[in-house]
Amino acid sequence: KYGLTHDMVVEELLKLDCTNYCYQDNDDNSKFNGEVWIFGQYLLPPLVDKPVLVYIKLKLKSKVVCLSFHEAEYEMHFPYNQ
Repeated sequence: KYGLTHDMVVEELLKLDCTNYCYQDNDDNSKFNGEVWIFGQYLLPPLVDKPVLVYIKLKLKSKVVCLSFHEAEYEMHFPYNQ
């Protein structure tokens, strides 16, 4: 939909810092215990002409795993972005 490539997604993930943090929650998948961290990032994908707020859900296992990366469906709040 937006023309993002895998490499573009990886590049955006590597840019995340505490200002992108929204909140943490429990993993809603009953097969996996633990917490997930929710981040948001504005980006300008190749196929659109205005910035898009992206919802990003990460989980720390033996490495960082990106569980979700998609356009935000709801308003996001950034407690450390002041």
